[in-house]
Amino acid sequence: MRFPLAGAVTGGPGPAPGGQLVHARACAAAVLAGALAHLWMVSAHPHPWWQAALMLGMAAACLPCSRGLWRSPSEPGARMAMAAALAMAGFHAVLLLAGGSAAHAHHGSVSVASGALPAASGTDPGPLAATSGPVAAAPSGLEAMLMLTAWELGAALLAAVWLHRRRRAGRSRPVRMGE
Repeated sequence: MRFPLAGAVTGGPGPAPGGQLVHARACAAAVLAGALAHLWMVSAHPHPWWQAALMLGMAAACLPCSRGLWRSPSEPGARMAMAAALAMAGFHAVLLLAGGSAAHAHHGSVSVASGALPAASGTDPGPLAATSGPVAAAPSGLEAMLMLTAWELGAALLAAVWLHRRRRAGRSRPVRMGE
């Protein structure tokens, strides 16, 4: 039985020098987690149809990059993942800074765990509003978008560091299993 990642973890002969395959797969996992987070955001928070469609499209666009970085990491795939993650982080930053806009008003609200009413909606937060202490509530739209922005920046950083490591190692072709 063959263990393709054994050399990358132990430093012996393996798929890529210095654990580049493990690093590329960590980047692929971060990109996939970002796509799944977008799917969760669509289902957990109400959005206008165009924002939901945009998030579903971005999640779908992340899948080929994630698959490519996992199966056969290459510089174009890592550059695309990095550019997409930075573009999404920038778009999220714009939405966060325009938190009170009509297009994304529910992201301007505070968490129901804080005990305050949502600022933009005027709806009753339910029984969790009076909760204090270590009870964890689901993140509000603002908190979820902030976490997703940080995650996207982390995915972009992973891709950038992988590209840097790859260039320093002098590799210009895709990393294949068993190399």
